[in-house]
Amino acid sequence: MDSLPSDPVRQKHERFRQLSSKGFIALICTISLVIIGAGIWFYQSRSRVIRADHQEELQLIASLKVAQIVQWRKERLTDARHYSTSPMINLAVLDWLADPSNTTLKEKLQVQYQTIVSSEGYQNIFIVEPNGKVLLAVNPIGDTLDPDTHRLVESAVLAGEPVFGDFIVNNEIKKPLIDLAAPVKNLDGRTIAVLVIRIDPNQYLYSMIQSMPTKSPTMETLLVRRDGDEVLFLNTLRHRSDPPLTIRIPLSNTRVAAVQGVLGYQGQYLGIDYRNEPILAEITSIPGSSWIMVTKVDLKEIDAGTNSLGIATLLVVSLAVLMTAILGAYYMNLRQRRLFQNLFEAERKQNEAQEEIRMTLYSIGDGVITTDAEGNITRMNPVAEKLTGWSENEARGKPLTSIFQIINEVTRATVDNPVSQSIREGTIVGLANHTLLISRDGTEYPIADSGAPIFDQSGRIIGVVLVFRNQTEERRRESELLESEEKFKFLFEHSIFGKSITAPSGIVNPNLAFCKMLGYSKEEMKTIRWQDITHPDDIALSYQITEKLASGEMDSARFIKRYLHRNGSVIWAEVSVLARRNSEGKIIDYLTTVNDITERKKAESQLHDQLEELRRWYSITLGREERILSLKNEVNALLQAAGQPPRYFDLNEPPSGNPS
Repeated sequence: MDSLPSDPVRQKHERFRQLSSKGFIALICTISLVIIGAGIWFYQSRSRVIRADHQEELQLIASLKVAQIVQWRKERLTDARHYSTSPMINLAVLDWLADPSNTTLKEKLQVQYQTIVSSEGYQNIFIVEPNGKVLLAVNPIGDTLDPDTHRLVESAVLAGEPVFGDFIVNNEIKKPLIDLAAPVKNLDGRTIAVLVIRIDPNQYLYSMIQSMPTKSPTMETLLVRRDGDEVLFLNTLRHRSDPPLTIRIPLSNTRVAAVQGVLGYQGQYLGIDYRNEPILAEITSIPGSSWIMVTKVDLKEIDAGTNSLGIATLLVVSLAVLMTAILGAYYMNLRQRRLFQNLFEAERKQNEAQEEIRMTLYSIGDGVITTDAEGNITRMNPVAEKLTGWSENEARGKPLTSIFQIINEVTRATVDNPVSQSIREGTIVGLANHTLLISRDGTEYPIADSGAPIFDQSGRIIGVVLVFRNQTEERRRESELLESEEKFKFLFEHSIFGKSITAPSGIVNPNLAFCKMLGYSKEEMKTIRWQDITHPDDIALSYQITEKLASGEMDSARFIKRYLHRNGSVIWAEVSVLARRNSEGKIIDYLTTVNDITERKKAESQLHDQLEELRRWYSITLGREERILSLKNEVNALLQAAGQPPRYFDLNEPPSGNPS
């Protein structure tokens, strides 16, 4: 933000000395309100940044955890494949199966598998027949197979390769387990046994899931899966002491993030957790499994940082107001400038461009909508929100055609969207007369609008600015005034818009607004041809419209043209022409309404320049905290180790909560 302009020290000091006590207090109060407003704006903008940082952090941590679990599953399957096909172990298994009474071979296998269990941290290893009968178990505790494990053995036999099981609770040892089954084949390739590796998730998986790369009192990672009409929590929870696989939540509780995950939602989600606490969550599925990962943090933790920021901001603003009251206007301005520089220097250019665009866009009295090159909405000002019935946050990213719905007032047929035409033709496009805007609640507004393309430095269209206004009140006033000749004359003479009655030979009767607009008196205007006050580049357009009116192709027209002021300056105007005909259909004269849109054109041009400036600043803003960069590199390293392509993180793109 630019610093506030100030006079030289001596002049300002002399001016403040001359101020009366009442005027001085009024000045101090005014500037104090400015400081307070700046503090509020800063607090709100930084609060949004804090929320965005948490969203990015959750996304990166979730990606890291998914990559770790995928790698862990891949390593376990590799172990199962190795131990079921290792020649040294496999031959011993084949020999023992051929002679089950050979206790020496059995003890040798027992020792080999016991070594694997101890070194790898497994809970147990079984050799079972293809029908599920246990032939050998390393650990006699919990040596029975659950029904789920029997089905896993059948799957491994059918697949002919290792198969990863799901979480189960063994009825004997009463703790969560995960089984892997790998077929053991003879020299002919026939499965003669199945190696079952039983994993205790407490040994590594649970601690890996709960470990966090950042310090957070509420952040945690959950594994869940669907179990009938409920969500089953698979791991230990940070905020509850219940054993794993004992907590269930019905699918009807759709506000819970875990429920949304098993119902298919992925990405950012704002809801509640298993404690009914409001949370911000990142929901991700684990490839190759039925598991859903929910990485979450309490909103209270996010808001705690915002509250601290609010206290700090309040203290700074209070100090600035106090110093302003003590030191006077000169020191107040200096203090305000330094405060703004300290608060906003790091993001000054970017925030300045955003603020200028917002001020320009939201201060325009007409409805304004901007889109990208695909016709998706990027911004809406309050007037546009009121007329369409959509808020800016709701409409952002949606196609304009789904928000800005327009029809012909007479035929009720859908009217071509001016934004699409402007993008297609690369020119300014206006709506025809009798166009209605259908609001979200079904309210109909007669409107007039135009769409102008936005070009980048290379001349490529990067979006469109759509400007429109509600003509309801204008039509009502015109309808009432046109009920009688007196009302018509009053409307004509006192209209804020330029109006004239023009015959084919020249201007017959201009109103005062039209004369004032072009800098001529009424008498002078009556002696001037319309060609003399029309910009040379727009004369051909005027002739074209006049010919269509004269031929009866249309009775009225609305277009944009440029007039020449008496002093030579150019006046941009929105012109509406109505042809009045006699009983034979010949034109008697034209009623022309001229609306000066010069300032609006300037505002559109300024908005275009500022949008381009913002695009340029976004394109060069690449900085991110070392913590997020480190997480991104770690994610890509794990993905590469898992045999997956690295993932690109666009840190300038706001996180999306749309299902992926």
